[in-house]
Amino acid sequence: MKKSILLITLFVIGVIAQLQAQTVYVTSASDNYHKKDCQYVKSGEVKSMSLAEAKGKGLTACLVCFKDTPAKEAAKFKSTVKQEAPKSKAENRKEVEKTSINQKKDADKAKAEAKKQAEKDKIAKKKEADKIKKEAAKSKLAAKKEAEKAKAETKKQAEKAKLAAKKEADKAKKEAEKAKLAKKKEAENAKAEAKKEADKKKEADRKQHK
Repeated sequence: MKKSILLITLFVIGVIAQLQAQTVYVTSASDNYHKKDCQYVKSGEVKSMSLAEAKGKGLTACLVCFKDTPAKEAAKFKSTVKQEAPKSKAENRKEVEKTSINQKKDADKAKAEAKKQAEKDKIAKKKEADKIKKEAAKSKLAAKKEAEKAKAETKKQAEKAKLAAKKEADKAKKEAEKAKLAKKKEAENAKAEAKKEADKKKEADRKQHK
């Protein structure tokens, strides 16, 4: 139907264009435009121009030579429409059937594409889930290793600190024993010195009393 209307429209436009491009003749004796074989063209000064140009200048059609043109064109147009009507109806039915088939094909194609896309999305989601799961397991293993490493390091540091503390304690004990021994020796030296001084004094007193 649309195709038929388009054809008719194009036909009308063609007729109008043809008419507009038609050469007409103008005389100085009137404000009308004429056909070449009009009786009024044979007298006076004649100038040729296109129908469109003549209309643009405000000229009107000669009632003698153009009197049947509108009626003929109208009859021709009516005949064309009448001939195109059955053809348009058949073409319209054919176009509807074609459109229906194309729509079904498009629907089937869209359905197939949707199914294909759904399967593709499903596979992509599964891959993504597997990837996330794998990354989680990897992170968990890395965290476990890190925890074990931290625990071992803490234990090592504790043992090192314990050993250092033991060494410090042993050193302090040794220093204390050394100080005690030195003090004892000093006391013994002082005692010996005191005894020596006492014996010396005693000997001096004895010599004085003689």
